Amino acid sequence: MPRPEYLSIAETCERLDRTRWTVARLIKSGQLVARKRGTAPNARVLIDPDSVTAYKRRQSALRAVR
Repeated sequence: MPRPEYLSIAETCERLDRTRWTVARLIKSGQLVARKRGTAPNARVLIDPDSVTAYKRRQSALRAVR
């Protein structure tokens, strides 16, 4: 099955087991790469799945250090 090109906020929340608000903070801080689909203020936000994978790796590495 091919990997989706981009993930929705809801899909990202499920993969990371985080809330919408946390995912929004991760995007704002640059820890997740996202883009808006469209130009409207309420345009759909799509997240790069590679950035989700990278975030999960960083979190795993931090847990391993503790």
